[in-house]
Formats: sequence, structure tokens, C-alpha cells
Amino acid sequence: YLKNVTILTKDLENKLLNKDFESMEKSVHKLKGAVGNIKDRNIYELVEKLEDSVKNKNYEKVINQFSKFENELGNLKNNIKRFLDTQNTHKAPLKW
Repeated sequence: YLKNVTILTKDLENKLLNKDFESMEKSVHKLKGAVGNIKDRNIYELVEKLEDSVKNKNYEKVINQFSKFENELGNLKNNIKRFLDTQNTHKAPLKW
């Protein structure tokens, strides 16, 4: 799930740079579905706020919400990696 979320996040980031709100709406909706599979309520709520900002075409809020989402996603990945590293130190490192 996290790999899929990472791919969707990069796709959305590219659309943010182009300020393409129509494409952003589709991407953030896909991202919301993928994030829902992770079952992290905080990250899901951030994506909901991001989706609202995209629908309202508020670029400043979109950038702000996207940044918060990326930070929380990074924290989640780090926490999962640390947990898995403590479970088995003989496996290859995780790559997202």
C-alpha cells in the first residue's frame, strides 16, 4: 500500500507544479482511496483537507496541505521501517 501511495503522491506533486486543478482532483481522489487502505486516520484526514482545497482551487492551501501530508507520510514510513528493522535484522532494507 505504501508503495502505491508513494507513486500517487509523486503523480500529484507533478500536477501541483503545473497548477492543473482538474487533474489534481482525480489524483487526490485516487490518493485518498489508497491512503484509506493504510488505516491511518490522521493521514486520511489530511488528504480529505487536501481534496477540499483542490476542489476550491485554493493553491496556497493545496500546497500547505500537501506539505503536511508528505511530512506525516514520511513519519509513518519511518515508524514502519523502524518497527520492521527491530523484527528482523537479516532482511534487505525497505525501499519505497
